[in-house]
Amino acid sequence: MGVGEVGMNSTECSAHRDQVEWLEPGKACLLSLLAAVDVMVILGNCLVIAAVYMSSKLRSVTNLFIVSLAVADLMVGLAVLPFSAVWEVFEVSSQILELLLFISTFFHCRVFIPMKKKKV
Repeated sequence: MGVGEVGMNSTECSAHRDQVEWLEPGKACLLSLLAAVDVMVILGNCLVIAAVYMSSKLRSVTNLFIVSLAVADLMVGLAVLPFSAVWEVFEVSSQILELLLFISTFFHCRVFIPMKKKKV
């Protein structure tokens, strides 16, 4: 892709897809391992959110902070890890990965850096 191009055309996409070795056993094992980690991330964070939601005794300020971290981690498990696993195993890049990288960098610069500078 050139500098001004937005994506691949169908010929480039099919040529790139034909180069990927989908059935190599090592890649299948690695993808299975990464999928299992992703499922554990999603289920574990759902359990944390459900526990605090269901039990009023767990609704403290500290636990609400933990829930906010669990929600953020859940979003990473749903939106980033599946694409990252495919990219890592098959070395397939896409515009979705580039968009997610841009969004995470944007929010990091707009949210977390000002929080570091602000003294509470």
